[in-house]
Amino acid sequence: MTRTLNQAEAEARRIHEEWVAAGQAWAAIPGASLAMFAVDQQMIDRMAAAFEVQRPPANAFMSAYGLAWARSSLDATFGFNAWVLPWVSRDLRADVLNRTTERFSEATITAMRAKSPLG
Repeated sequence: MTRTLNQAEAEARRIHEEWVAAGQAWAAIPGASLAMFAVDQQMIDRMAAAFEVQRPPANAFMSAYGLAWARSSLDATFGFNAWVLPWVSRDLRADVLNRTTERFSEATITAMRAKSPLG
């Protein structure tokens, strides 16, 4: 049976939920943004497989590397703000990092859906 684009997207949405859950597990821990690096690579690869998109081997690494730096920058910014402005809470910081994962995952689905050979 041939997979359809809708089936691939349904699988990617399940991967998205796992990715967001993994991000939530790490987001509240200061300095743990880089711990998501391997998870990010794995999720990007799984989404590529779901959409049957051929990607150069370094693509998932480079995408995850860029996301790790974005998370680390946000993490450092919130760490500094929490030190300077004590009312910046851990839950606000965690929410921003979670939304970063959500947006990156959604962007990955959109990009891979557009490149997918599935009909």
